[in-house]
Amino acid sequence: MMKEKDKGVKINDDLRKKLGKKWNALSKVEKENFMAKSKESSKQYSLQKGVVPKLYLQTQCSPERVIRVIEKLEPKQKAAIEDIGFGSLLQLRCRKIDHGLCLWLINSFNPNTYMLQLYNTCIKLSPIDVEFIMGLRARGFKIGMNKDVGHKNDLCKKYCDKKGRLPLVMLENQIREDKEGGNDFKVRFVLFVLGALLCPTMKLFVNRSFLHLVEDINSIKKMNWAEFVLSYLVHGIEEFKKKQQSGVCGCLLFLMLFYHEHISVEEKFLPLYT
Repeated sequence: MMKEKDKGVKINDDLRKKLGKKWNALSKVEKENFMAKSKESSKQYSLQKGVVPKLYLQTQCSPERVIRVIEKLEPKQKAAIEDIGFGSLLQLRCRKIDHGLCLWLINSFNPNTYMLQLYNTCIKLSPIDVEFIMGLRARGFKIGMNKDVGHKNDLCKKYCDKKGRLPLVMLENQIREDKEGGNDFKVRFVLFVLGALLCPTMKLFVNRSFLHLVEDINSIKKMNWAEFVLSYLVHGIEEFKKKQQSGVCGCLLFLMLFYHEHISVEEKFLPLYT
């Protein structure tokens, strides 16, 4: 019988059978070792939650906001997103960030080595992981982190508000209104998902320096977005730890999904068959 905590897990019959066969194929010793590790993992997470300070981790990483925009897109708009290599985001389903889990993962992460240390095991994060989980390209042109774009820049004049800023709400409204999915739509969508999901700051504005990333529409799909997103997150975690901030910049959705993909997925499913 499925427990209350497992009711949110959606699993079809085909996947249920495959996981069941995989579990039954394990030897008795392998099953015992796995269950022991699973119990220890759950225990360690519970203990760690008690150790972490009661601090609400602030973040502007909002998959919910991106999904609300995506759900109302027209076919032409979706085709434009596919054309620039961001089509994987159209399949985004996870709406919420688990702040407690992310804070625990951040405290377990070494930004110098890109290593996540959990349950006496070290796992290194790489751009390939971002590509696998977020569907972003992990090859191509390397993207520079810093390149200031001034108020008088043509891109700033075209896409920023009168104060030279890029408010998320402004981009959100412009995306909904542009039904044709032309170049301006593509620029604004990239800026929006960077500011709301992939590379958010601690404010409800997109980093203006990101304007140089959309200067050439044709180059967007040729860039190494996975490496850029990971580097931005690692830098955000480094600043969070160094300055003891209450919030962190970067894609916490990736960090959370990485944990569920590499650490906890078996813990969710296998108890259904035991």
